[in-house]
Amino acid sequence: MSDVENCNWKETLEDWRWDGVDLKDILLRLEVISVHFMGMSRDWAATVPADYRRCAYVITSSNPFNSLEEIREYVEILAVDQAGQALVGRSILNTYLDATYGETFQVLPLAEAKSVVDEVRRTQKAQAEQVAFEVDVALSP
Repeated sequence: MSDVENCNWKETLEDWRWDGVDLKDILLRLEVISVHFMGMSRDWAATVPADYRRCAYVITSSNPFNSLEEIREYVEILAVDQAGQALVGRSILNTYLDATYGETFQVLPLAEAKSVVDEVRRTQKAQAEQVAFEVDVALSP
């Protein structure tokens, strides 16, 4: 009987550690991990290239009537297996409600996963530059 089929899943999962060989081992347990043990994913960060060990986000919309509310799309490389496949997590966050929606996970080749994160970072940088420009224009005499 595999760990996943074991009837004492909680104890088995608490003792389980990913060996880095294959992302399938994470994917089999992902639903339970994300609900009950999400801190476990921090152990996987060592498998991710250092420049990609944090999430990136882009603002997809903002509320003109509530400056505290933004809708952000987050993307993060959570783990990379020995075959070079990356587990990429995506989610949508409403900053005002502090609510996360539409959490998804995808397995991509590491180069493609890096490209996804890089694109979000480029968009984030462009958004920051636009805000800085708008502030400069607003403050100009």
